[in-house]
Amino acid sequence: MNNNNNYNNNYNNNYNNQYPNNNQYYNQNNQYNNGYNYNYNQQNQNYNYNQYPQNNNNNNPEEKKSKLPENFMIYVGIAVVIIAIIITVMIMTNKKEEPSENKEDEQVEVAEDHIRVGNKSFGFITVPDDWLKFTDVENVRGIQYSDKDASCIVTLDAVATSELNALDFTKEKKENLEQLGITITEESVKLNNYNAYKLTGFYDSKSLNLAIWIFEAEDGTTRYIGIESKDSEGENFKIPETFRIDK
Repeated sequence: MNNNNNYNNNYNNNYNNQYPNNNQYYNQNNQYNNGYNYNYNQQNQNYNYNQYPQNNNNNNPEEKKSKLPENFMIYVGIAVVIIAIIITVMIMTNKKEEPSENKEDEQVEVAEDHIRVGNKSFGFITVPDDWLKFTDVENVRGIQYSDKDASCIVTLDAVATSELNALDFTKEKKENLEQLGITITEESVKLNNYNAYKLTGFYDSKSLNLAIWIFEAEDGTTRYIGIESKDSEGENFKIPETFRIDK
């Protein structure tokens, strides 16, 4: 640097001696020197700026730490709500409707001389259109229908399978009938698409033929269909084949 300045000064002095009224190169030389100093100062300023950067809130690690717990709790809260909704939907979807004797009975005409009777608790069957709702004096559980002279009675019953499955229900019913002095025959049969236990017998004191079907339905219930008839055979014994858990 000193050598350059000496060179420039000598050059300008010689030039100015020859051309005393012209300071162009001298001024240019000063411009060069001033420009160099300016650039050097700029470098120093840049260096100082980078060394002491301005505060930037987005880069503040303390602020990020303070926001993290708040955001985390929000995400946890949302997750808990979603899980609660899913569990509620699953419970409502899988919930079984327990049989209830308070369901309103329904009657629908399905043919010229037959009607569809029953309710949502105990199921539906098709019977002749002159059949009526029947109430047993022994307060039989479920619902009953009979012909006009009560010579044939059909009983529909249901209980949650978790409380009483088909095998235990059959054993219980068989024991009760045998205690009445009725000889019971038991067999496994198909009723529509259901695997059913069938009990048959003859009630001497009432001169009634008995037939009972007990099976487990797809809605989580154990179903009972019983027929008491003065006739040992006939179309009425086919009524259970019309059974459905809905209309």
